[in-house]
Amino acid sequence: MKKLILAVIVGSTAGIAGAQAGLDLNGKMKPGEYETTVKMEIPGLPAGMGGGSHTYRKCFTKADLEKNKGDPFSDPKNGKKDTSCEVKNVKNGSNTMSYDVDCPKEGMLSSTTLAFSDNSVKGLTKMKMTGANAKDMPPGMGNMQMQFESKYLGAACSK
Repeated sequence: MKKLILAVIVGSTAGIAGAQAGLDLNGKMKPGEYETTVKMEIPGLPAGMGGGSHTYRKCFTKADLEKNKGDPFSDPKNGKKDTSCEVKNVKNGSNTMSYDVDCPKEGMLSSTTLAFSDNSVKGLTKMKMTGANAKDMPPGMGNMQMQFESKYLGAACSK
């Protein structure tokens, strides 16, 4: 379960904080350092478990923002894709983007919308657990929601 929730979080936040396979963020985001805050809502979890928020920083090069660069579903140690997740139904507007992620092996579907401005990106991801994973969850817990915002900190990246 923890591995699945981690895959959901990584898959869902990658679109906002960097390039996700199949998404071309070049021209929508600037290369440089971003600080991303993620707020997760998971109905059905006991108090103190899950939910809440976390913030992290990440630096992105122009290459990171180009289509098919930096697949977030890859194991960073060996570069191999370790999930069945696929990005589908990508729609681009001048300052918006939406896409779905389907992970049949892991039993997860998600839908993400992104809104880009000069110095930030805001997004909302709605996730639904399916199959055997959903059967073992308390009522409502199989439907999660994540809001996130990445703020551009500048072209120079801290180490």
